[in-house]
Amino acid sequence: KNITAENIIALKSQGINAEEILTYLEETDIDKRSQKINKYEDEESENLIAIYIAAVNDLAIFADRNLSQIIKVASNSKNLKIVIHLDIKRLAQKKTTQRFYVKNNTLIKIGPDLNMSSGDPNTLLDFCKMVTTQFKSKKYHLLIWNHGTGDVEPQLKRAVNPSELFNFNPQTHKIELDRSIGFLDFIRSVGEEDQERGSCFDDSSSSYITNKNLGQILDIVCKDFLNGGQFETIIFDACLMSMVGVATSIKQANNGKGAAKYIVASQEVVLGSGYDYFKMLSPIANSIMQTEDFVKHIVTSYTQVYSSIIQDYTQSVIKLENFDQ
Repeated sequence: KNITAENIIALKSQGINAEEILTYLEETDIDKRSQKINKYEDEESENLIAIYIAAVNDLAIFADRNLSQIIKVASNSKNLKIVIHLDIKRLAQKKTTQRFYVKNNTLIKIGPDLNMSSGDPNTLLDFCKMVTTQFKSKKYHLLIWNHGTGDVEPQLKRAVNPSELFNFNPQTHKIELDRSIGFLDFIRSVGEEDQERGSCFDDSSSSYITNKNLGQILDIVCKDFLNGGQFETIIFDACLMSMVGVATSIKQANNGKGAAKYIVASQEVVLGSGYDYFKMLSPIANSIMQTEDFVKHIVTSYTQVYSSIIQDYTQSVIKLENFDQ
């Protein structure tokens, strides 16, 4: 099995008992061995952000840019850990589904490549389970990265890309949102009909997670894996997700207590570049920060990034404790 005495000594030093070592010795998959070791090596962090990147669609070109920002901000932080689910189809490449955590200026792969669809609710559930059971943290946050339709209900065969609604104004040198057509009319114009609402669109499987699915997933995670607790925040790097229907699904989870303390999202369509993750995460990575201060900072940093290039941007925080269903 190519197991050395150093391997066993290292495992014993981490308090792993004999039965667990035997299980480790019997494991033939090297990726799974690495996953087990990583689990035991992980120390409790102040905050952990689980980032679910659904990039099997026309947003894939933005994913690597955001990943580089994430690696830069979180690599050597003692206060913040980041775990990533990456489902992506890059140009001229096959679709891949992988999971990582950030350490030492790189993405450390967790286990083997997976065969999953980001639009399948079970994929998000499995990711949340993995994060909350294998990575210890005082506070957990969930960030969902993808297209979003909020309370709009498109029958989906592919993701709806709102980039066509943005135009450059040469007089103001800013990007402007074309408000001559409503978003519902825009969806109909590209051939989508009303049926469901949601996020995490996967074009390879023509699937996505509805708001109802999202609430059900979060309910299971809170009850089964967070022991009735909550995520500190649920953040949407996606269009239109700061809406009553989305907030209601999240608030109704966890016996009406809510699956999170705060939701951070945009009420409007957003540019594909999304958050500047370095600006957004630097304070929480470099200091002990209260959650309310963190969510306020997300809104402030979003304003700093976009106010100079576009007037049509929104970003807000919903405190679910005060949200009346």
